[in-house]
Amino acid sequence: MLNSDIAAFREDLLARDKASIIEIAVENYSIRSDMKARLHVMEQISRDMSLQYDEMRNLLKCREYEIEELRKQNLHLAGVRTMQAQEMYGQSSEKIVSIINERSRRSPLSYK
Repeated sequence: MLNSDIAAFREDLLARDKASIIEIAVENYSIRSDMKARLHVMEQISRDMSLQYDEMRNLLKCREYEIEELRKQNLHLAGVRTMQAQEMYGQSSEKIVSIINERSRRSPLSYK
């Protein structure tokens, strides 16, 4: 409150009788109690949110680690698959090339 507001409030209280001042005090006490209760709830919510944030951040770190491990495993398996495919198709293509070479030695083709 501004000093002028405080001065005006003081003058208003001085002009009132004792019963109305007590009524104002009880009303203000009730408002203050309600605000303290709300503040307590807000502080609890803030603490809970902070804990949940920390849990989520830790979970995110775990998931990032798992994703990285799965990415490495995927690259490894893709490499193994590529090597297997090369081995399998390489052997069969080598067989085909050797068969073609053998046939071409036995009976050369003429493209005339």
